[in-house]
Amino acid sequence: MTRTVDYPPAEYIQQAVQRIESLTEKGFTRQPRKRPDPEPANDRTYRDDRNYVVSTRAYIAGDGHPVFEIAATTPCAV
Repeated sequence: MTRTVDYPPAEYIQQAVQRIESLTEKGFTRQPRKRPDPEPANDRTYRDDRNYVVSTRAYIAGDGHPVFEIAATTPCAV
């Protein structure tokens, strides 16, 4: 599931990042960035030991407007 917010207010981003950071209290750990360039301020990925993943990402869309995404994935059932 991904929620995308166009033109996100700064307060919305701040609250979302605080909520995702609080997942460490529920067993999630922040995943290290694998790219050599500096990590953008509001990009975060957290994973738990069952492989549930929650992430946030802020970027500028192709037409120049700001976008903020919150995504959650679950492990596939086999």
